[in-house]
Parts: sequence; C-alpha cells; structure tokens
Amino acid sequence: MAYSYRWEVFSTWCGTHRVDLYSATTQDILLFLQGQLDAGKSAVTRRGMVAAIKAVRGGEHALNEASCSLILQFLKGAWRLTVHRTRATIPSWDLEVILDALRRPPFEPLGAADLKWLSLKTVFLLAITSTRRVSELQALLVHSDCCRFSPDGSSVVFRPNPAFLPKVFSEFHLSQSVELWSLSSSGGDGETEQHQSVLCPVRALTEYIRHTQAARKTGSSSSVLMPVAWVDPCQSLDCPTGSWT
Repeated sequence: MAYSYRWEVFSTWCGTHRVDLYSATTQDILLFLQGQLDAGKSAVTRRGMVAAIKAVRGGEHALNEASCSLILQFLKGAWRLTVHRTRATIPSWDLEVILDALRRPPFEPLGAADLKWLSLKTVFLLAITSTRRVSELQALLVHSDCCRFSPDGSSVVFRPNPAFLPKVFSEFHLSQSVELWSLSSSGGDGETEQHQSVLCPVRALTEYIRHTQAARKTGSSSSVLMPVAWVDPCQSLDCPTGSWT
C-alpha cells in the first residue's frame, strides 16, 4: 500500500490516545494533524497523512463531506501559518554583492587569476546567464562539434552532448543548445562597458578553455568543459580532484 507508512503513523497515534482507527472523529484527526504541525512536519507530509486516512477509511468508515471540508481548512491555515513563520525577511544572498566581487581580485585581472578563482567565476557566470540545471552544465563539452565560438569572439554556442539525457526527456530538451553573447560590445559609456566586460561569460569561458588546454589530453574527460572546480594546470583532466558544483 502506497500510504502504509503514513497510516502506520496515524495508527500509532490512535493507539497512544486510545482512539479507534476506523471511528476516529474529525476532532481526533485534527488533533493528530496539530501534533504533526507542532512536530515541524511539512505541509506535504500533513497532506500525505490526510490522503492516507481517506484512502484506507473507505466504505462505511469514509469521512463525510463536512469532515473533509474542516480538515481542508485546517491544512490551509497550517500552511499559511508555516509560510508566515519561515518567510525570510531579507534575501539569502545579494547578486550585486557577488557581481561586484567578481570585478575585483582575486578574480581580476582574469588572465592572471589562479585557476581556482577563474573556474569559480566562469561557473557562476555560465550558470546565471544560461539558467540551466547543474546536470546540463556538467554535460557541456569543449569538443569542436559541441562548442563553437563566433569568428569575432562575440558569442559561443554549446550543443548538447549526444550522450546526455536531460531531466525532462523530450525532443525539445534533447536538442536545446546554450547560446551566450559577449557583453564587451554592448554599447554605453566607457566605464559602464568596462564593468560589463569583466562580467562577460564569453570572455571568462575563452580564458578558462585557454587556461586548461594543456591539461586536456586524452581520456573520457578530455572534452568535458568543467569536470572539476580547479586542478593543477599540469594534471590531466582525466583525473579530476573534486566536483565543480
């Protein structure tokens, strides 16, 4: 039974409170749900408990419409109360603070940055500009069939790894490419353009691929864009030292 665990939890509660499983009143069920709320159980868990009770108590023991309505009202009220308690009053992170940090050492000057900082900056800019899942980013390749920069370096297109299976398995997602454009020639005054330039994902990708080219020898990981967060420039990428996520 799909609800066996949840029904067992309710059964244990009924045994402790000397309540018959199949004749528990609406008040009994609401007391049980209040206990779940007080214990910090999630809204999904509480809804699952109600679904289990309704599924098992069929026939003559089924909950009537009035009982279901009261239980539904309780679930809605408990959800609102939980959301109000847990809602953050300030953002958990500030994008502008991060972007400002990426404009400064140790991330800049980019050509002199350590591979660790270059990797972290490239990963972040790639993730935030492509809005792709981690699994999709991990599947990107630098092989010429899957990664193509425009002749003037103003854009780059990543085509899906043929062996990659996306989370949403559809023809659209299987063939969806990642196209990024340079921020260096976006126009505007010199200071604004310079600020945009240091946050350009195409610029970061170009430097990252150049920096790791010596390590891209042969092996199953040689074409993977970012198999690790950072590696020794002389170490083969076929021997990753850690996850870049």
